[in-house]
Amino acid sequence: MQLLLIFLVIAGGMGLSVEAGLLGPLAGQVGDLWATFSIFSVGSALTFLLMLLFGPRQGPSFFSLPGWQLTGAYWGPFTSSS
Repeated sequence: MQLLLIFLVIAGGMGLSVEAGLLGPLAGQVGDLWATFSIFSVGSALTFLLMLLFGPRQGPSFFSLPGWQLTGAYWGPFTSSS
């Protein structure tokens, strides 16, 4: 189990460097806000798909959650752009 966690930490660090490599040139093309929004959107979509495939089977229904909880990932671009 500990070896798996070490691998996940290393993979996460590699993912951050890939994200920085993608976000820099993209921000030069479309601007900081849209580049950050696109990265958050792709991350949100991937997280949604992973939760759909591997998430808990007895969790709360998607439509039973409050609306503000469903928009959390999209507030990131407005709080992290410089």
